[in-house]
Order: sequence, then structure tokens, then C-alpha cells
Amino acid sequence: MKVCVASPYPLSELKGNSVSADRIVKMLNERGIEARGSHGYDGDHADILISLHAIKAAPAIFEFKKKLPKGKVIILMTGTDIYQGLPEGSQIGEDALEEADRIVVPQEAAILKLPEEVRGKTVVIRSSLDSIAIKASPSQSPFVISVVGHLRPVKRPFLTIETLAKRPEWSDIEVWQIGQALDEEMRRKAEVWAKDYERYRWFGGLPRRESLALCAKSSLTINSSILEGGANAVLEAMT
Repeated sequence: MKVCVASPYPLSELKGNSVSADRIVKMLNERGIEARGSHGYDGDHADILISLHAIKAAPAIFEFKKKLPKGKVIILMTGTDIYQGLPEGSQIGEDALEEADRIVVPQEAAILKLPEEVRGKTVVIRSSLDSIAIKASPSQSPFVISVVGHLRPVKRPFLTIETLAKRPEWSDIEVWQIGQALDEEMRRKAEVWAKDYERYRWFGGLPRRESLALCAKSSLTINSSILEGGANAVLEAMT
């Protein structure tokens, strides 16, 4: 059996979908399944296409079914699919769901967000996490809050520091922002906060191990995203 795991983003990027695609490939390979990751559908033979995203990956799904009509499609739904794109009436997203043989959501309530006609082929697979060798050792002073996730509007990346800036009496709190700026406006805002506010540090995008090491030194991790399907950073913070 050959499986293509398609991310809507290049696999070299540190974005969540690409990280998840890489993790799924490794899990399948460890179980003797010939799996590969791809930015979209790579055009090679596969018995199954596992697609991260319904809407953003719809072109890959359509291309796969056109080339391999008997191939099976599994769609792993994301937060932006479930809570934004589909409720706003994305036709391409609904068409992609129609092509799917199985649809995967992270929790039961998400099924009710899907069109009724595809709920019968939807299953719940809860988010999981590989074991983490790095253990929490939070700093006693200052009290560090870590905010993990790439900087884009839907993540509301500056909510924590904006709140802290309104409370000067909380002088023993620092915010450590970990994540790549995905556009110039986000980069500019992060640089301004880092320059003007001594209790804010922006580390940019980091490899997972370095990110985990910083989070282990924090006492609190905040996820302020408006739309979230099940961030790995939240699970990591809970271990």
C-alpha cells in the first residue's frame, strides 16, 4: 500500500500542517506502510491520499481523484475548515468533502459543523502526542508566559502582550513569543513590541526541540487563536 500525505504548505516550512504531515508519514512508515509527504498531490501513484485541510487542499484532492479514480481520499479537518470556511459557505470545501471516503475531526462536536450528507463517513480521532524528553522547569522569576504559533491574524498573536501592557503593576511577568511572522505586518508589529517593551521577547520560528525547551521554562502557555482544531503546542504544554 502506498500513501501520499498532502500538506497545503511546503514540507520544509515549520507550519502546523507540514509538521503534522511529516509526523503522519513517520507513524505510517514505522508500521510498514509506504508513505510519503508532499506539498499538495505530487502526481505519483498512491492507493490513499491523506489530505490535511479540505478547502486549502481541495485542488490536490481533485487532481488525485482525476488521475486515480479508484484511489481513496481521507481528509483531516482543520480548525479553519470547521469553524470558518465551511460555515461561511465554501463550495470548494463541500465539493472536496464529497470526494472523501473518510473525514477525520478531532472531537465529536465538530461533526455537527459538517454538511449532513457527509457526517456518516466522518470519524473522530483525538489529537495525540509523541513522548517528550524535555521536562518542565519553569523560571521562578520572572513569571514567563509562552505564546506558541506562527504570527498571523487568526492566531491573535499579540493578545497576551497587549493585555500585559495595560497592567504595569504586573512587572514580574514576561511574554515569550515563539513563531514565524507570516507577513510583513506581523513582523513589523513583533519587532516594535520587542523594541519598545522590555517584558516581550520574540524568538521567531524555531525547530520543535528549541521551542519545547523554551516552553519548559515558562509557567504558562497561552493559545489565543480564534480558530483552533487541536494545536500540538497545547498538548505539549499539558505534558
